[in-house]
Amino acid sequence: MSHVFYSLHDQALKLSRRYLACEKELLEILVKIESKKVYLQQGYSSLTEYSQKALGLSRDVSWNLVTIVHKSKAVPELKHAVQMGVLPLSKARQIAPHLTKENSQKFIALAQAMPREKLQEALAKVVTAQAHQCTYQDPRTQLRCDKERFLHIHHKLPVAMGGTNALENLTLLCSSHHRLEHYRSSG
Repeated sequence: MSHVFYSLHDQALKLSRRYLACEKELLEILVKIESKKVYLQQGYSSLTEYSQKALGLSRDVSWNLVTIVHKSKAVPELKHAVQMGVLPLSKARQIAPHLTKENSQKFIALAQAMPREKLQEALAKVVTAQAHQCTYQDPRTQLRCDKERFLHIHHKLPVAMGGTNALENLTLLCSSHHRLEHYRSSG
């Protein structure tokens, strides 16, 4: 019996390593697909749609990968940490909404050191500390919106697409940036 156990365990370890290596490779190719907008040539309006329909990835897996692809443009350290194997995709996705060039080292180290549940608690404290300001960050300048009034709760992944009310799927946006996000996601 123990020989069978160890044999199955060894097989599971080998497959797990291959799975993680494939996950990293898929992230890298999606970065390239996004940069060249290959999905448009395939008739898809977004990388998310392409990931789900053309590649057959689940909503959650697609959302995780695409979130990391997009955040990696502004914070390349995120992609590097995933590719080096020091940060699993699930944790990268968890910290991505909060990452900036300025805090990337701190948040990546935090994600490496903490279990997922504790990381969620730490992120909640950060979000609470920033709760009185719009979280929109200009993609070109990397400057954060300074509006503190008329804030709206925004679902990063819409409920209609499987998004939840979990903290990691919510953010605060001023009314202007909230409209902008909905305009971008509809077009």
